[in-house]
Amino acid sequence: MLNQAGFAAALLAPDLPCPAGLRAWNGSDPSARLAVCRNNVISSLIDAVADTLPVTQELVGDEFFRAMASVFMRQHPPRSRVLTHYGAEFADFVEGFEPARAVPYLADFARLERSGVLAYHAADADPLTAERLGVTISSGEDLGALQLVCHPSTTVLVSQHAIVSLWAAHQGDADTIGPQCRRSPCRHS
Repeated sequence: MLNQAGFAAALLAPDLPCPAGLRAWNGSDPSARLAVCRNNVISSLIDAVADTLPVTQELVGDEFFRAMASVFMRQHPPRSRVLTHYGAEFADFVEGFEPARAVPYLADFARLERSGVLAYHAADADPLTAERLGVTISSGEDLGALQLVCHPSTTVLVSQHAIVSLWAAHQGDADTIGPQCRRSPCRHS
């Protein structure tokens, strides 16, 4: 009997044989049908990573990036049905990926672009207005309970490399950083 885990494993591993018990609705060869489905799944996962990291891909070239993403995809299959979440571990993977060691800033750069995805999809939060802060400070009530927190879209990223300048240089207008840029990390999801 075919189980879901065996089928999922076969989808992500081209070296695995077609699972026993797999049948095509029209009587065609299940191995051939699985190969088409496998190709679509693998391509979609690689595209999901590439779509959220366009400048990272540009830095190393399409062929290298897609090969790297293919290795990543096999080591880190999706854990969620939401493709926005897929690729969260990619920067850590890049950091340990031997062929990428020649580009020491690549992992941090992927983290920068990923932070834009996280910011775009972060929960909404009401900002603390100057008026509310003024009322709280002047009344003295609840002053001890006043707590400032970062917006949910905030990511702190520490890097030894000039990744923001590098990102800006790939925007077409190196003096412009922000959502109006042609490839803001916040616009890719």
